Amino acid sequence: MKRRGLMYMLLSGCVLVCRLQPDGFVRRFHAVAEKKSWADAQSYCREKFTDLAGIGDPSQNAAAWQAAGKGEFWIGLFNSDWKWSQQEDLDPSLVTTFSYWFLGEPKLNCATVSSFGIWSTQDCRAQSYLMCYSADSNRHILVTQKMSWSDAQTYCRSKYTDLSTVRSLKDNLDIASLLQSLISLKDPIPAAWIGLHRNVWMWSDASNASYRSWADNQPDMGGNKDCVEMKMDDHTAGWSTESCSNAMFFICYSDVRALALRSVKFQLSGGSVELNDPALQDAILLQLQQKLGAAGIREGVKLRWRKQPDGKVFHRAPPAGREEEPGIHI
Repeated sequence: MKRRGLMYMLLSGCVLVCRLQPDGFVRRFHAVAEKKSWADAQSYCREKFTDLAGIGDPSQNAAAWQAAGKGEFWIGLFNSDWKWSQQEDLDPSLVTTFSYWFLGEPKLNCATVSSFGIWSTQDCRAQSYLMCYSADSNRHILVTQKMSWSDAQTYCRSKYTDLSTVRSLKDNLDIASLLQSLISLKDPIPAAWIGLHRNVWMWSDASNASYRSWADNQPDMGGNKDCVEMKMDDHTAGWSTESCSNAMFFICYSDVRALALRSVKFQLSGGSVELNDPALQDAILLQLQQKLGAAGIREGVKLRWRKQPDGKVFHRAPPAGREEEPGIHI
């Protein structure tokens, strides 16, 4: 009877504790001391780990810094590709490679066309004329009311089809010709929004983390600096933009299941059963696993006995009344 009672106590205690086990993940960062372009670093991280480092808060930034130490390392943040507003409808015919950028462009994230037909970028919140496209009449329409790019997109979609897509030199000349009617002493080179834009910063793993740790005077969008590195020394770990073709070290990440160690201790009294018999201890662990399974806990839990310094699990209470307690690790 005493042996059966012992098993019941262990089983009951285990079930109560095992329900507290976490099922979350912990992010681990891995610094790779091989110099690669951003795209090659991304491929390497996806093959060997999960992806290029995604950093969602200050604690993860500190962990990446600790993993890499000093130097310059790619992380997973990048400036997304350019796309046309009408491409959001997934019409393959709207994909075009035509462009007519001014020297040094693109720098910002929303595009305009000038009365000379030259493309440049503006802050998407800036106020500008807009060029809409009507699929019904197959023509571009100049709207002389000034608004932001997103408001221009909404306006064109509500009144016509969308902001204009420039597929060819002819489209470009047609738009420039419409803008020439607005030339004045106050506005010698008028420009209008077109549908070309990019969604600014994205993470390689497509997470939506908004945390940023930019260094001073960053991000610098000049010179096609569309990928982000982490620059670290003894005191700071700031982010900077660089050309994606540059070769440098990089930081990968992997998410591993979080492990928690829990100890259940018992005080037993009386009985002649040899509790340090390995066969008896194995039988108890087996019944514990069966009890957990019956409670619906079948994965992510491992049980083992904790041995005392002398190699035993259970100790008789010493004469002074002090009690050494057995334990089980979960």
